[in-house]
Amino acid sequence: MELDIKTLITVGGIAASVIGSAAVAKHQLKTIHDNIKEIYISLKKLDQRTDKHDINAEMITSKVSVLSSMMSPDTLERRYREVESLKKDVEFLKEKVK
Repeated sequence: MELDIKTLITVGGIAASVIGSAAVAKHQLKTIHDNIKEIYISLKKLDQRTDKHDINAEMITSKVSVLSSMMSPDTLERRYREVESLKKDVEFLKEKVK
Protein backbone atom coordinates (compact mmCIF):
# COMPACT_ATOMS: atom_id res chain seq x y z
CA MET A 1 0.00 0.00 0.00
CA GLU A 2 1.41 3.23 -1.11
CA LEU A 3 0.84 6.55 0.63
CA ASP A 4 0.69 9.35 -1.80
CA ILE A 5 -0.01 13.05 -1.26
CA LYS A 6 -3.72 12.70 -2.00
CA THR A 7 -4.16 10.00 0.66
CA LEU A 8 -2.17 11.98 3.26
CA ILE A 9 -4.25 15.10 2.57
CA THR A 10 -7.46 13.08 2.93
CA VAL A 11 -6.30 11.49 6.19
CA GLY A 12 -5.19 14.92 7.46
CA GLY A 13 -8.57 16.41 6.54
CA ILE A 14 -10.40 13.62 8.32
CA ALA A 15 -8.19 14.06 11.40
CA ALA A 16 -8.77 17.82 11.40
CA SER A 17 -12.51 17.25 11.02
CA VAL A 18 -12.55 14.81 13.95
CA ILE A 19 -10.48 17.18 16.12
CA GLY A 20 -12.75 20.12 15.22
CA SER A 21 -15.86 18.09 15.99
CA ALA A 22 -14.39 17.04 19.34
CA ALA A 23 -13.67 20.69 20.20
CA VAL A 24 -17.22 21.71 19.26
CA ALA A 25 -18.66 18.83 21.29
CA LYS A 26 -16.49 19.78 24.28
CA HIS A 27 -17.69 23.39 24.08
CA GLN A 28 -21.34 22.30 23.80
CA LEU A 29 -20.95 19.99 26.79
CA LYS A 30 -19.46 22.86 28.82
CA THR A 31 -22.37 25.10 27.83
CA ILE A 32 -24.88 22.41 28.79
CA HIS A 33 -23.08 21.86 32.10
CA ASP A 34 -23.21 25.59 32.87
CA ASN A 35 -26.92 25.72 32.00
CA ILE A 36 -27.63 22.74 34.25
CA LYS A 37 -25.68 24.42 37.06
CA GLU A 38 -27.77 27.60 36.70
CA ILE A 39 -30.99 25.57 36.66
CA TYR A 40 -29.88 23.70 39.79
CA ILE A 41 -29.18 26.99 41.59
CA SER A 42 -32.60 28.34 40.55
CA LEU A 43 -34.33 25.17 41.74
CA LYS A 44 -32.50 25.37 45.04
CA LYS A 45 -33.68 28.96 45.55
CA LEU A 46 -37.24 27.99 44.63
CA ASP A 47 -37.09 25.08 47.07
CA GLN A 48 -35.94 27.41 49.85
CA ARG A 49 -38.73 29.88 49.05
CA THR A 50 -41.28 27.05 49.01
CA ASP A 51 -40.04 25.86 52.41
CA LYS A 52 -40.41 29.37 53.84
CA HIS A 53 -43.94 29.65 52.44
CA ASP A 54 -44.85 26.23 53.84
CA ILE A 55 -43.57 27.24 57.27
CA ASN A 56 -45.54 30.50 57.12
CA ALA A 57 -48.69 28.67 56.01
CA GLU A 58 -48.35 26.18 58.88
CA MET A 59 -47.82 29.02 61.35
CA ILE A 60 -50.89 30.88 60.08
CA THR A 61 -52.93 27.68 60.23
CA SER A 62 -51.81 27.16 63.81
CA LYS A 63 -52.70 30.74 64.77
CA VAL A 64 -56.12 30.47 63.14
CA SER A 65 -56.72 27.22 64.98
CA VAL A 66 -55.85 28.84 68.31
CA LEU A 67 -58.05 31.86 67.57
CA SER A 68 -60.95 29.70 66.46
CA SER A 69 -60.73 27.63 69.64
CA MET A 70 -60.64 30.83 71.71
CA MET A 71 -63.68 32.20 69.93
CA SER A 72 -65.68 28.98 69.89
CA PRO A 73 -69.20 29.25 71.32
CA ASP A 74 -68.41 26.80 74.12
CA THR A 75 -65.36 28.78 75.23
CA LEU A 76 -67.18 32.10 75.00
CA GLU A 77 -70.10 30.74 77.02
CA ARG A 78 -67.78 29.40 79.71
CA ARG A 79 -65.95 32.72 79.92
CA TYR A 80 -69.20 34.66 80.04
CA ARG A 81 -70.37 32.52 82.94
CA GLU A 82 -67.06 33.04 84.74
CA VAL A 83 -67.32 36.81 84.25
CA GLU A 84 -70.89 36.81 85.52
CA SER A 85 -69.86 34.78 88.55
CA LEU A 86 -67.05 37.22 89.26
CA LYS A 87 -69.44 40.16 88.91
CA LYS A 88 -71.81 38.57 91.41
CA ASP A 89 -68.94 37.95 93.81
CA VAL A 90 -67.83 41.58 93.49
CA GLU A 91 -71.36 42.82 94.10
CA PHE A 92 -71.67 40.56 97.13
CA LEU A 93 -68.38 41.82 98.53
CA LYS A 94 -69.40 45.44 97.92
CA GLU A 95 -72.59 44.87 99.86
CA LYS A 96 -70.70 43.15 102.63
CA VAL A 97 -68.21 46.03 102.95
CA LYS A 98 -70.97 48.67 103.30
